[in-house]
Amino acid sequence: MKLGNLLGMCRGISDQVELTPIVERFIESLLATIDNPQLSYIITPHWGAKALTRIIINGEENNKAKSLSPLFTGGGEISNPLILNLNKSIIGRRIDYKRALREGFDSIIYISNGGSVNAPLLLGDLTIRSKGEPTEMPVIHVPEVIRDTRVKYDIKSTIRSELYYDLVITRDGDSPYAVVFGINVSPLFIGVESCNVLETLINLVSTVTSSSFKLNYVIHIAVNDEWGNPRFSPLYWGFSTVSFIEGTLRSITTDLVPLIYVYIDSLGIRNDVKASVEVKEALGIEDVHELGFTESPGILPENYGYWPIVIKGDEANGRLTTLNINNTLKSILNKVEVDPAGFMTKVTKVFINEVKEVMDLNGVGDLVGRINEDNAAAVRNTMIKFVYDKTKERISRVNLLNPSGYGSMLDIATGEAYLNTDENALEAELRNLKINVLSRIKEILVK
Repeated sequence: MKLGNLLGMCRGISDQVELTPIVERFIESLLATIDNPQLSYIITPHWGAKALTRIIINGEENNKAKSLSPLFTGGGEISNPLILNLNKSIIGRRIDYKRALREGFDSIIYISNGGSVNAPLLLGDLTIRSKGEPTEMPVIHVPEVIRDTRVKYDIKSTIRSELYYDLVITRDGDSPYAVVFGINVSPLFIGVESCNVLETLINLVSTVTSSSFKLNYVIHIAVNDEWGNPRFSPLYWGFSTVSFIEGTLRSITTDLVPLIYVYIDSLGIRNDVKASVEVKEALGIEDVHELGFTESPGILPENYGYWPIVIKGDEANGRLTTLNINNTLKSILNKVEVDPAGFMTKVTKVFINEVKEVMDLNGVGDLVGRINEDNAAAVRNTMIKFVYDKTKERISRVNLLNPSGYGSMLDIATGEAYLNTDENALEAELRNLKINVLSRIKEILVK
């Protein structure tokens, strides 16, 4: 199979077609392209759901318009729309929606010419486990300004079930350590060019099958559309990654120590590489920057104790071209390949420095000396999470022993609630949270 045949599929496919045979053809082409006797493959099918919308504006079907509230169905007349440039952030769109409700608008119309218009707007908690709900008003994207703001509309939404697949590629090494990769190729199936991601994936496979590489490698390729499951979670983009971590990854890494979890998201002309503070300092590579919240599945592995790196297109602030990304990936892998145990030691030292003060303040400073390379990831998984703050409509990285300034918090991966929004109960909830976290830390460190 020629590489060109595979890359020819990355120009985007209409979201009206049946995706299952296209996905199957893509997997077949990919495996033929990267085939190597060192590799093993796991293909996992699962049922997913996709929302299709049909929009009629002023009596005519508008194929260029798209409903960004995919579960909204209804008709009427728009007389007072909030007209905005396209907001690509799901959190940003939720803020826009609250503004529209607060200021008395009857709809939101986003305008942009070209580019991705995914990131659907659904109400409900921003976690993978939550069930999304439709908006109360139409939220529409159009490629150009609507001159007449009194628009009659009719939006019909239908749900289509489809069979999707996750592809996992493994390469066994001669080491107890594993490096995990997540690759997002779902833009292929929502009409967004994804050639850069595919080229990087093919280069990555070539790199990790080098005879000089001794570590174990696991590559998870999310070959599905953005929804993943029939609940239509408001945090729709994380379903496949969480399912993989809790299922296949857990079963195939039982006897291995994960070093890092690298997530390669959408890649553009300009891109960024970001890592947790521990990994950033341990790697010491100039092109790797500190990771905070970003709207990418790449942050989710941190909630399971992995040391994350996220590579994502960023046209506004990105520093690296696709070529630079491939070189940076090789630099990262060379660092961990040369001395994986030394890398773990560096990561652990940075983590200890990060949590020492808060552990002292919570009366367990004497346990800091017990944190080592074998248990640091478990301690970190207990203390540090990406959470959704319901009261302030934000997602942040939080140390659960020091959640100052937060009200109700939900784990974005598991949906676990950490604090109650009731101000009268907040102090007691905070105390119970700390007791619970400290108890789990002691279970890990005192044996």
